[in-house]
Amino acid sequence: MSHVYGILSTRATVIEIDPVYKLPLDIAYDFAYTDARDLMDAKNTKEQLLLSNARVSTLLTIETGDIFWQGVIALDRTQYRHGQQKNIDRQLWLAMFNVGLPCTVLTEQGVIMHGALTPFSEAGTEGVIWTVREYGKTGYDALHCLENGDSIAIYSAVRTGKVDWAGTVQFSSPHTNAIRLDGSQGFHTHIIRNALHMDSLDWLALSHQKRPCIIKI
Repeated sequence: MSHVYGILSTRATVIEIDPVYKLPLDIAYDFAYTDARDLMDAKNTKEQLLLSNARVSTLLTIETGDIFWQGVIALDRTQYRHGQQKNIDRQLWLAMFNVGLPCTVLTEQGVIMHGALTPFSEAGTEGVIWTVREYGKTGYDALHCLENGDSIAIYSAVRTGKVDWAGTVQFSSPHTNAIRLDGSQGFHTHIIRNALHMDSLDWLALSHQKRPCIIKI
C-alpha cells in the first residue's frame, strides 16, 4: 500500500452556459485530490479523482513537511496597493497562492495559524489580497491578510499534523445529471458524486479548504 501526500481538491465541470455571452452559468464539482509532487509542476494535470476505498487522513494543523519557501512577509506597496513580496519572483509568489499551498503563519502578535495560501479578491478589493485561509474555519473568519512582519513557512508536502478525520472514503457512482446540494443561507452547489462516508457538504468544505491529506491507495 502506497502513501500519497497531497491536498484535497475538486474537479470542476461546466453544466450550464449563458446562451448570450457563452460563459459558464453554473458548474458541478467532483471530489479529487492533488498529489504534492504535482502541486508546483505546471506541466502535469493537477486534480486526480478520489476513488472509493482509499484510506484518507485529513490534517487540521501542520507539524512536519517539505518546506518550499519560508521567510518574513515584507510587502513592497510602491507599485501595487496590496504589495509584492520582496526577494521572490512575482510569478512564483502568485503561483503558490493560485495552487493554495499549505502554510504555517506566526504573526507579530504571537498567533500561530495553519491554512492554505489564498489570492483573495471580491468587488472593491481592486486586486488580489495575499491571504491565508485558516483550516477549520469558514467565511471571512477564516481569512488572515498577510502583514509585514508575519513569519511564514510554505510547504510543498505536509507529512504530519493533527488528524481531524481518518477513514475509508466511499462515493456513489457518478450521476448522469449533477446533484444540487442546498446549504445554509440560500447557498447551493452541484456535485457529480455523493460522499457516503460523511455528509457531502462537509466533505466538499474540506475539499474547498484544500486540506492537507495523506492517502493510502
